[in-house]
Formats: sequence, structure tokens, C-alpha cells
Amino acid sequence: MRQPAYMMALALGAMLSFSTGVRSQPAYFCVNGGLVAFDGAQSRSIAPRHKNGEPAHVHRFWGTFHNRPVVTLEMPESKHKGDPLAAGAATEAHPLVVLDELGRVESVIANDVARAFPSPDGLALAYVTSDRRCFVKRGESVTTLTVNGRVSHVAWSSDCTKLAVVIYPEDWSPTAVNNARTTDEFFRLQTSKILLFDAISLAPLATVVENDGTNYNPFFSPDSDELYYIHLDLLDDSGGVRKLMIGDAGTTTGQLMISTGDQSGGIPLGRVGTYLWHGSRLVFEAGTPEGGGVVWMLAPDGKGARSVAPGRYPQKLADGRIAYLRPDSQPAVLELSPTEDKQQ
Repeated sequence: MRQPAYMMALALGAMLSFSTGVRSQPAYFCVNGGLVAFDGAQSRSIAPRHKNGEPAHVHRFWGTFHNRPVVTLEMPESKHKGDPLAAGAATEAHPLVVLDELGRVESVIANDVARAFPSPDGLALAYVTSDRRCFVKRGESVTTLTVNGRVSHVAWSSDCTKLAVVIYPEDWSPTAVNNARTTDEFFRLQTSKILLFDAISLAPLATVVENDGTNYNPFFSPDSDELYYIHLDLLDDSGGVRKLMIGDAGTTTGQLMISTGDQSGGIPLGRVGTYLWHGSRLVFEAGTPEGGGVVWMLAPDGKGARSVAPGRYPQKLADGRIAYLRPDSQPAVLELSPTEDKQQ
């Protein structure tokens, strides 16, 4: 079955980096299986190692947990579990570990993880396993998030009191999508909703987004009162960033804030987890066809949109500046205008 053009944009968006949030730690970047820590002036290479001293190869950096880097590790292909075509097991089952300051594996959180989302304060951690089940770790306690469906993405509110969780149908898997027998079945599997949870009790609060479309990549406003997310229409190639007030919980598509498109002069979709706030403006990473990235900046209503620099993984430094990884794999600080810097 031919997939509509918007699925290509969704595939680009599905490449994750880290959770949105302000960090007090250095920025960390995965480079050639290792980590590079960058404080805005100097960078330091970290060669991760397992507890037995053997080298460990980083698959992806997700954020920090109790001031320690949280990463998934590459696994030998022979150790991937299950059918490689079922629920992405071969490509999305990785050990999730916490590293100490020297890069040694301090603790193993789980062995079958696809994505991880540390809270902005670094005191809690949500992670999604390759079968799309979601768990939340706080201290030594690990709790399974109770949902009816498969979890794709998680976002913490800026004040760490709420979780926005993207849910797909219970029978969703890459195999099911690729082998859908009818157009209706394909559309049903691609329809996702966003639920709101209390981040402390993990009790469900409301279904804030439920409509005919793909809804993903949620992130909160700095005051935690608004939820932004990407909505893709199932019947055409339209899409964009929408916003709703948390108090408006219910079946809604939200208010369209940023209309996106691939046409010349259009605003691209941001990769999941890369939207972050720089004062009153948004910074995010958009994907490129060859797998690279471009860092963009714009107002929440889409005004003043511009590409800032080629590169990937924008992260906020302790002083409010934005660090990113250049195409030459060297960390750098975004060069913004004085007006933009004052908006920190």
C-alpha cells in the first residue's frame, strides 16, 4: 500500500533526541559511540565502559537523571530479542543505563528500551520499551503506566507535575501498519491520541487530544498551562503544530499555531523531543533527507521563522544559551542576534 506523503514527514519526526526541559548540567552529545560533554566553552570526551571494564557504545543520549547522563547502549545484533519485524524489536530494543561522571555504567534501568524521557528536574524518568509499554521511575520505585494502547512518546510539563502521553491502538506495530489490508485499517492504526496524567500519582487526568489524525510530539509551555503538539491529517498532506489550554481537556484538535510544509519557504516539522524554549521563542531541529539536521527558531505562532544553523540535538545550557552538534560532530553554541539572546 502506498503511504501518503505525510508519513515521510512523520518518519523524520520520529527520530528522537531528548526530552524538552531546562538543564543545569553540560550538554551531552553522542559522537561515534561515545559521549562529548560541552559546557558552552570547552568540550570533554567520555569513553563509556561497562561495569566489567569493556567498552560500551552509546546508541542515544536522552537527558540526565539525578545529574547523571541517561543513555541507551548499542547491542550486538545477535542479542536483539524477538522477531526483528515485530514492534521494531531489532532496532529499538536497547539497554537503558545511567553513566557516572567518568562514563562507567552506574546502573542499568531496563534492558529492552526504545525511548526515554527524563523529567526537567532530573528526579524522575519515563521510558518506553520496544513493545510500547511505558514505565516511570522515581527513586527506586518503577511504576507501569496504565493505558489502553501502545505508548509512543511522553512529555513532562515544565513544572514536572503532568505527563502528556501519546497512545496508538493496542494492535499497533510496524508490521501491522505495513501490512494493513484496507485503507481504513491503515488510517485506524495511524490515529493517535494524547492523554494527560498526574506525574506524581500517575493517575489519568483527561484525554486532551482525540481526533481523526496522527497526534504526536507533545511539549508544554514554560508555565505548564498550554500543551503544544503536532497534528497530521490522515486524508491529505496538511499538518502543523497546534496548541490547547490544559483546562480545555476534551476531544479537540487544538488551535493551529504553525502550519508546516515542504514547499519552498515552508516551516518544517521538528524532530520529536527537540522543541525547547528560548525565552518566548521556540528552537527545534528539523530533519534533512540525508539524515542530518537544521536548527530552526521561531515564535510560537510561526512568525519570524528562520533556520539558524545546520546541525543536530539543540540543548539548553545552564546560562540559557543553546548548544548543538555541528555537522562536523563538534559541539557549538548557536549564534543568535542580541535581541534573540535577550529573550532567554
